[in-house]
Amino acid sequence: PETSYIMSLKKFDLAIQDGTLLTLSPKMDVIEEATVGICGNRIAFVGSDRNVEANRIVDGAGCLVMPGLVNTHTHLPMVIFRGMADDLSLMDWLHHHIFPAEARFVNPDMVYYGSLLAMAEMIRSGTTTFCDGYFFENRIAEAALQCGMRGVLSQGFADFATPDHPNFEKMMKAADRFVRRWMPYAPLITPSFFCHSPYTCSPKTLVNVKKAARETGILYLIHLLENRDEIEIIKKRFGKEPVGHLYDLGVLDAQTVAVHCNWLSSEDMALFADLGVGVSHNPG
Repeated sequence: PETSYIMSLKKFDLAIQDGTLLTLSPKMDVIEEATVGICGNRIAFVGSDRNVEANRIVDGAGCLVMPGLVNTHTHLPMVIFRGMADDLSLMDWLHHHIFPAEARFVNPDMVYYGSLLAMAEMIRSGTTTFCDGYFFENRIAEAALQCGMRGVLSQGFADFATPDHPNFEKMMKAADRFVRRWMPYAPLITPSFFCHSPYTCSPKTLVNVKKAARETGILYLIHLLENRDEIEIIKKRFGKEPVGHLYDLGVLDAQTVAVHCNWLSSEDMALFADLGVGVSHNPG
């Protein structure tokens, strides 16, 4: 009823007119010379009627109008390191270049301004929502609010000292504060937890962080099978492959998002389907 009332008024805060609208509806309808009417933060009208009033009208002629793109995995401040160490194997890139650079340069201001740069690039490309995991995640949330972007923001965990927390106990306390601080900003800001990987997080860390995520009702993210070497690393340590390792720890469920997943077996895929595990597939 509310939407019908707004439509009958045909007076909007913002109207986008004359663009080619990709609705991405189940039938993938395309509307030529479309009008999209927006009231507040809601799309209140979609159609071909140009006889509308709005406080602001955007000329969409010659443009595609479509839902915003969603970046399901990113570490926003790392735009600062772009081009620093390209075309290397993952472990060489991480241990000999990225981890040392982060230890030296990552601080709250670097995270904040790097995130603003990354968000400017996303906005320019039509990306309106992102899922991030990094250090000093509070600063990324502050940048997201300033830019008006929607973000799933993840407090990170690893079994080594990170730039923002020197030990696991402090990471856990900071994560609790992070969730309590940003929960009220939903749906613009959605807090979550991010275990870096099965090879940088011990079974105890993986299980404890998942337990905390379940108690809070938030997402649990983890890098998984980003490269093939991970299979042998986990088999050597725990006598099983990465997905089996996580399954036996009980951390896989519908509130888990596995990131990269470049080397899943058909059995891994079937298990994920049965459990409802989400995948952010990043082949490169």
